[in-house]
Order: sequence, then structure tokens, then C-alpha cells
Amino acid sequence: MRLSSTDFPVMNRIVVAREDGIYYEAEKNSLAETWDRLLEYYNERILEDHKEEIEEQELYKMLCKARVEAETGRSVYELIEKGVLEVHKVRPRHVDRCEFKMHILDTCVRLLGKGISELEDAIRQEGRVWEMVGRIGLPVKLVAGEVRAYVTETEYLVVNGGGDHAYPDNWKAHGLTCTIRYLDVYLEGSVSPQSDASKIEMVKEYFLEKSIVQEFTRNGIEIRVAAMEGPGDKKDTICMYVIEELKGGRGIREIFCKVSLYLSRKLIDIVVDGHKECTVLKHKGLILEDGLPEMFFVLTDTKVIKALRQPPDKFEIYVNEIPARSFGRTN
Repeated sequence: MRLSSTDFPVMNRIVVAREDGIYYEAEKNSLAETWDRLLEYYNERILEDHKEEIEEQELYKMLCKARVEAETGRSVYELIEKGVLEVHKVRPRHVDRCEFKMHILDTCVRLLGKGISELEDAIRQEGRVWEMVGRIGLPVKLVAGEVRAYVTETEYLVVNGGGDHAYPDNWKAHGLTCTIRYLDVYLEGSVSPQSDASKIEMVKEYFLEKSIVQEFTRNGIEIRVAAMEGPGDKKDTICMYVIEELKGGRGIREIFCKVSLYLSRKLIDIVVDGHKECTVLKHKGLILEDGLPEMFFVLTDTKVIKALRQPPDKFEIYVNEIPARSFGRTN
């Protein structure tokens, strides 16, 4: 298909003017550009549609060429065997030898040996580092040439080339003390860190303790968990329960219901302490986890104690029908 210049006038642009004449270049209008794009498009379509044929032709040409080369080689070898052609070895070109002085060679060998030794040491150190990393069980990142084992999202210890750990000296577990206050009742219990724990376990325990330290108050009950100071020889059961549950990952709000329940039982024990005989009268309500109902009575020789527990976390103790506001007892 051809375009007639009379139907579609095409303007020419002067490219260069010389003595032998002026050279023009046709300026492309939108029709010419569209035509060029159509040519490129259909050319690609033709190549795509006949891709297999073109590849077969190329393979055929390659095989034909290989066949010609194989037949030519066979003919040449036949002529050599018949004595028509002779084979002559080309004399190798002279190669100038380069002589090195022995002290230069000795220096090179020495440097090479030192480099190999340093490389072997680095490989052994790397092996110790990654062996240690595999044992500590912490997320590891390689940052700025350091192997960092992250204890939290931002705090980390560095595993050095000797397979040891580098971290601040104050990353040491001290143990935890839990105290519970209700009116004039004070309870305390402490848990010491494991004496035979490894360095990594001590670091983990340190950050676990930091995450557990807190204060919580509800319904007149104050719970405080802090770093242990002193020997920590008090072992109140409720306080120990709080620390163990917090270490297990439970929140203080989750375990407060049981703290309230067993604290109500402990207060009853404090009131009846010193009396030779007492009788428990189950009254009414659901049986709670401690085996007693929501409301029950305890009779002594001089007192009638009434316990009224309201799940999930409220209670009231009455002594001779008077709400108890003092128990006169600490842990």
C-alpha cells in the first residue's frame, strides 16, 4: 500500500544545505506516525505468528552448516590418510621467561599463609557465634557487622566472636516480691531467681521481671509487684500465686478474681484463729472454686462470722453482724 502525496501532502524539512544541493527529510504528521506504529505492530504480530517457523529455519541452517563442516573435516582426514595432504606441526613461539627473586616469592608465600590462617580463624569464630545463636532461642539480626539477639523489640545483646555475650552489667534478675494489702491485713511473698540459670536465662528473667512489676487496686485490695529487696523469706500462698501467674503470661485483671476469693477465705481464717472449735454452716448460693458457697457462716464459741462473696471479685466479712473493718493480723 502506498500513500499518494497529492492526497496526503507531506511537508519536507531541510536537514542540511551543501554545494551539491539541499537535503530534505519528510516531517511526519499524525497520519504518518500512526502508519509507522501500525507497521511496527503488524511486524511484531507476523514475527510472533511465525516464531516457530523462523526457529525451525534457523535450526535447519545450523544443521546444514554443521553437516558441511563435518563432511569437509571427513574429506580432509581421508586425504591425509591417502597421503594427498600432509600434517606439519607449527613451531611454538618463543616465550620469554620471567624470573622472580626468592625473597619476593618468600614474602608472597608468607602473606598468603597469613591470609589463609586468618580466614580459617574467622570461619571458626563464625561457627562458634552461630552455634551460640542457635542455642539462645532469641530473634537474631545482623546489624552493622554485629550479631544481635533481641530480648525485646528494642533491647538486644551482642554475640561476639568468642561465642560469648555482651550486654550491660545491670541486666541481672533480682527476684520478685508481691504484697497484698486489705484494710490492716498485709501479705507478702517473694520468688528468688534461679541460682543455676545461664547468662541468657538470667537476661530473659530480668526483662520478664521488668514486664511484671506493677501496682493494681480494686475493691479495696492493693496488689504490688516489685523487684525483690533483701532475703525475701516470706512465702504467702496468695502472693506466690500472683507471681507465678504473672510469669506465666496472665494479666493481673485475669487473676484478681481468684485473689479476691482466696483472700476472703484467709480473712475468715484470721478471725477464727485462736478459737479451739468452729463450725462451718453452708447457707446458699453457688459453690465457688474454694468449695464453699457464695454465702456461709462460721460459728465459734463467742463469734458468728458471716462471709458474703459476690462473684466475680467482691466480698464482705461480718463478725456478729458487724462489717469487719479490722483484722489485727499481718503475714
